[in-house]
Amino acid sequence: MKAGPQDDIAAKDVKTEKPECEPLARALAGTPMGAPVATVKRRATAEPDVKDAGKDGAIEGAFDITTSLVALSSYEGEGAADAFAAVKSAGTACAAGFTMTMAGTEQKIVKMTEAKVSGGDEAVAWTMTAEQDGEKLPFNVAVVRKGGTFMSFSSFNLMAPEGDLPLPTAVIDGQTAKLG
Repeated sequence: MKAGPQDDIAAKDVKTEKPECEPLARALAGTPMGAPVATVKRRATAEPDVKDAGKDGAIEGAFDITTSLVALSSYEGEGAADAFAAVKSAGTACAAGFTMTMAGTEQKIVKMTEAKVSGGDEAVAWTMTAEQDGEKLPFNVAVVRKGGTFMSFSSFNLMAPEGDLPLPTAVIDGQTAKLG
């Protein structure tokens, strides 16, 4: 589905306490880096499991939904490779955690682990745990470069246990396949 206004976070509204972490925060926000020729965003949402909605505890299944923000940016020259390199470098530099602010909301990344992802010419991903107002929220981010296209996939699920949110591989694979 089309991304909504809440998904359209401007670069100026993505800030980090450590400047070297900004490319990673921008990938999480689906905010392009550099000067892409074009950018498009979409939201992919898993269908809730409501088959047992009347049974004890089954209501949680209706809220156990993974949502992914997919952002594709097309670049001329080396722009996509530069964007990928910046995010990969940020993942290494910020592995111990960092604080980011997106559209006025501050979150502290307290845990980051590199995850396996494949596709395109280059791909890298991380699973993360954010802490906000004492609550922990697992999410992940994957970035893939295919030629002059840079793709970011950030996902969250409010019901997922900490550290147990799989990458949206079907979304990543499907989008990467569309690029040939």
